[in-house]
Amino acid sequence: MKRSILLLLIFLFSTAFVIAQENNRSPEAGNAYNNGNNFAKQRKYPEAIKAYKEAIKNDSNFPKAYANLGICYKKTGEYELAKGAYKKAIELNPKFENVYVALGNLYKDQLSDQESAINTYNAVVTSINDKSSKAYFGLGDVYYKKKNYKKGIEYFTKAVKFNAKYGKAYDILGSCQLEERKFVDAENSFKNAVKYGSSKTSKGRSNYKLGNVYLEMRKYKDAESAFTSASRTCKKDFYKGGSNYGLGEVYKKLGKTKKAIAYYEKAAKSRSWKANADYQIDILKNPDKYSN
Repeated sequence: MKRSILLLLIFLFSTAFVIAQENNRSPEAGNAYNNGNNFAKQRKYPEAIKAYKEAIKNDSNFPKAYANLGICYKKTGEYELAKGAYKKAIELNPKFENVYVALGNLYKDQLSDQESAINTYNAVVTSINDKSSKAYFGLGDVYYKKKNYKKGIEYFTKAVKFNAKYGKAYDILGSCQLEERKFVDAENSFKNAVKYGSSKTSKGRSNYKLGNVYLEMRKYKDAESAFTSASRTCKKDFYKGGSNYGLGEVYKKLGKTKKAIAYYEKAAKSRSWKANADYQIDILKNPDKYSN
């Protein structure tokens, strides 16, 4: 009990100290920082970098300036410099949760250092915020990419527990569940991914995946609905073609050969699906060829 009270007092003191620092910035540092923010909003990242460095020159104890400097370095592809800036921001403010997550994302996505990514996300959920949906998402994504789908399910489940409207987390959670052949769970996850998707494109991708779940479950009418929705909203070749291929599969299973061929032909226009679609068309048009 005494230890928990001591930790709370330390946290409150450090938070108060950071707030006091923010209120005591020099005008030169504050103005340069604001200029950096304005440049960053305009996507003028080299100018923003220059401004943030000016802010740091006038106040070397400025974690937000280092954090935003790291973001701009990442935008310009200077990943090692971004890593250094993020680490400096964390050094100055050890409770800077968003920067830990940003650093973890940098390790995961740009630097291909998955172990460092895991350690960084774990630092958030063990020492800063054990309800950090973004950190749990990062951990889930690492394990999904490592094809450890059970671990992915564990962490994505936590991500959506603490953010019930996290569309992207539901989508990859569903992908992990589909890989583990947990079809009912995957169905529910993809439905939520469609419901909470951040754009028509993301909703379309989730509908495409939902259609594949329904094919596995032999719910062909539901698959038809999901693939039709996906084909209307997906623009990327793989998902557009895949949705048409899925509709071909649905109509083949329902014995509607002409409709199946029509959708396989649409799928064949996609480079990603041409070979598979042409094969299915040949099977339907020349059944005797495959009778043995």
